[in-house]
Amino acid sequence: MGKYKEPDIYKKKWYQKNKDRTYQNSQTPEAKKRKIISNKKYSVNHREKILLNKREYTRNHKQEKIAYDQQRRKEHPEIKKEYYNKHKERVLAGCKAREHINIPLGLFCQICNKELATQRHHEDYFKPLEVIFCCRLCHENLDRNRKEREKASPEEMKKAYKNAWKI
Repeated sequence: MGKYKEPDIYKKKWYQKNKDRTYQNSQTPEAKKRKIISNKKYSVNHREKILLNKREYTRNHKQEKIAYDQQRRKEHPEIKKEYYNKHKERVLAGCKAREHINIPLGLFCQICNKELATQRHHEDYFKPLEVIFCCRLCHENLDRNRKEREKASPEEMKKAYKNAWKI
């Protein structure tokens, strides 16, 4: 019987040396902060890899994703209402543009002229029929620059607007 009690002593010593590795101590607020910071660092450093994995998963599990999204919309209809109320002009402009303006087949992006145009971009949501046909990457850049312009001063807005058209 004596030799079966010895492992308990080793366990106690291990727990004392490795307190930060144990489950109880990983639930403390400090440990949670450390985990959040390390996750953010990882997501910043491996952004492209994460996006590729998400796209590949979505491609391989398309029907499951569609079913999940439909179920989620049924369970949480308030999400759609919140988005609509927060971005009303954007939603209405997008609906009107989809209804009245088709993206011409074979048209290249009006910004980079390298990819086919697959999306419509509104510079002003109050003019829903004035759109720029662009590829997904240019559209993301334009929207990112719009967010920067909204936060910026008038001088910075002019600079950001000019940079939005540079690739």
